[in-house]
Amino acid sequence: DLQTWLDRADSNVLLRATPGATYMHTDVLVLGDATGVSPVVDGQADLRGACFIAAEESDSAFKVMSYGGDLWGGRFVMWTTSARGSTEDHYKVYMQDCDGFEWHQPAVEGSHAAGILLLACHNFALYQPTVDGTRADGLHITGGSTNGRVYGPRITRSGDDGVAIVSYDDEDP
Repeated sequence: DLQTWLDRADSNVLLRATPGATYMHTDVLVLGDATGVSPVVDGQADLRGACFIAAEESDSAFKVMSYGGDLWGGRFVMWTTSARGSTEDHYKVYMQDCDGFEWHQPAVEGSHAAGILLLACHNFALYQPTVDGTRADGLHITGGSTNGRVYGPRITRSGDDGVAIVSYDDEDP
């Protein structure tokens, strides 16, 4: 299944999605180490031309956890949402504890919350992300994230800010 394929991500494997393929999912998908126990997974994932469509807004996230490799492309879709979501499973792309990654041209169409959320991510580059039709921010960077760069974001029809870089009082800078 799709999650088993994503679980193969490590430094010895190039995950390559089939260009033009559509992958439907009813549960949250996770690339990297969701347990937070292992060190950062340093792999490569080529998702260009592939579309990941969530069927349920409550479990619509594509999570990238403790990942430090290179990612290319990927289209992440949530067609219909009923209201603004607020949990990590509601973001369309949710990245946490990632260090040293580059992601080229991720695309989000629709989200129950923010389109792309980066939480406690460090030393990263995000190239030409496109986000359309979210219930919250298009791109939200927070949680003490540091040393990140975002090049050429294109955000349309966001439910709040297009791009938000936020530090809250209880977070380390």
